[in-house]
Amino acid sequence: WNGRCNIMIDLTETRGNYIWPKTDTRCYNYMMTHFDLPEQICKFVSDKKVCVQAGGNMGVYTKMYAEKFQHVYTFEPEPLNFYCLNQNVTEPNVFKYQSCIGKDRKLVNLKIKEANRGKTHVSKTGFIPTLQIDDLGLNVCSLIHLDIEGFELFALQGAIQTIRTCKPVVVVEYFEKNAVRYGWTLEQLESLLKQHGYKFEHNIEEERIYIPA
Repeated sequence: WNGRCNIMIDLTETRGNYIWPKTDTRCYNYMMTHFDLPEQICKFVSDKKVCVQAGGNMGVYTKMYAEKFQHVYTFEPEPLNFYCLNQNVTEPNVFKYQSCIGKDRKLVNLKIKEANRGKTHVSKTGFIPTLQIDDLGLNVCSLIHLDIEGFELFALQGAIQTIRTCKPVVVVEYFEKNAVRYGWTLEQLESLLKQHGYKFEHNIEEERIYIPA
């Protein structure tokens, strides 16, 4: 473990208040210029008890959600990102999972973008586990925020019981090119949410906010 930890330390550096991968520039710049996204999203969430967030990335948004919610569950599958997340987020109300989320419980691989680690995405089969949001068995959930590079529809398909039981606000990042990568459309995603009583409420750039109708 010490050897692995030393490798992680060698691959990271301190930037401001965060531990960050040395190779990444674009994701860091994006986070620093969109720092208020959780604040904007939370305006649509009245009952701030439980937040489910993916991907956790290096923990910038996770840390902010931890200040607003009683409990936060965050998912980040990439090992170096997950290491940074753990270094940056030490709040005791945050539960961290080094896994993907989706519809099927299976093992996957990741395609890593070294210069923009926020664009890391699922690619073929591998050794990283995929869990369902429903596996958490939540009786209360106030917000589901998904920014997982095209895997958003599958994550929602694995969260149907949570959505039915808890009626959380649902926020998904949508880029058409990311959806096309996995063969789904915005119409399919919105149809799924509509079936469970949701309507589109607002967008903040690429983040689309859905609330129970």
